[in-house]
Amino acid sequence: MNNREKKPPNQPEAYLAEYIGVLQDEQAASEHTVDAYRRDIRQFLTFLSQEQLSLTECEPGDVYHWLSGLFTEGKSRQATKLERSSQSRKIAAVKSFLEFCEKRGYVTQNRLHNLRSPRYKKPLPRPVRPIDMTVFLTDDSGQDILLQLRDKALYELCYSTGLRISEALSLTVADIVSYGAIVERLKILGKGKKERIVFLGSVARKALKDYLTAWADKFPEQGTSPVFLNMNGSTLTRSGAAYALRRRRLSLGISKEFTPHSMRHSFATDLLNSGADIRHVQEMLGHASISTTQRYTEVARERLLETYRRAHPHARREENGEGSINR
Repeated sequence: MNNREKKPPNQPEAYLAEYIGVLQDEQAASEHTVDAYRRDIRQFLTFLSQEQLSLTECEPGDVYHWLSGLFTEGKSRQATKLERSSQSRKIAAVKSFLEFCEKRGYVTQNRLHNLRSPRYKKPLPRPVRPIDMTVFLTDDSGQDILLQLRDKALYELCYSTGLRISEALSLTVADIVSYGAIVERLKILGKGKKERIVFLGSVARKALKDYLTAWADKFPEQGTSPVFLNMNGSTLTRSGAAYALRRRRLSLGISKEFTPHSMRHSFATDLLNSGADIRHVQEMLGHASISTTQRYTEVARERLLETYRRAHPHARREENGEGSINR
């Protein structure tokens, strides 16, 4: 036998397992992306099996047929067609998987090169209203003092640095301590294993210090320990962080649009509203493409317009029908 790598057995599930390994190890895809792609492709493979189709035989019409039979349960508990954004992600997953199989020689022909995703306009990020942010970060809402300190440190960190919630939750004690007693910046390993520096404001630094000091009595600090823990001393998960935020939001009567990711949007929008260079904002957010960051300029303009309408007397009169722009 030659030294060529052995191909996995002629089974799509085996190809999928290898493809997921490539996503994780070579492309450094996020855990969220890996889980979504694994779920989408496995769902598609089940469809092909039911239709008695092979990967080589699959054509664009088969993919559209598969998507047309998929529904999701909305807030009203009624099944509705998948959103175009979900359809687009599933198509991207299937196309990427078939391209992988083609490159590895696992399919004799890839008929999905011309498969197109549905067009849709991505909704603009919705930043948190400044007043809601202030209330959220200052009101303790009667929580246990340890939880109060932890949550304040976590959300002050997200707002001060623009970190993704997954990036904040992956921080270890060593990441903080290694920068000295007064932490002003952190080195973050973001998407695609790209390193970037983020900066902490004085409020976030104090919140972190108060939290680590209080929790050190309950859980002694270790260099490899995660910074953010649950009450059992285990790593705080994304779902745990989202639950804590939702509980706090409901107790304060704050908009349901307030999410961990919306603080990242607020970070970017507030910087741009204050005149920050968009390239600098891109670097701080860890965006691979400037086009992703440019979406926040639209949000910034909308917030400025909202401020104008709320604050300028002539703008208020026009909205109330008391004046006309064509005077």
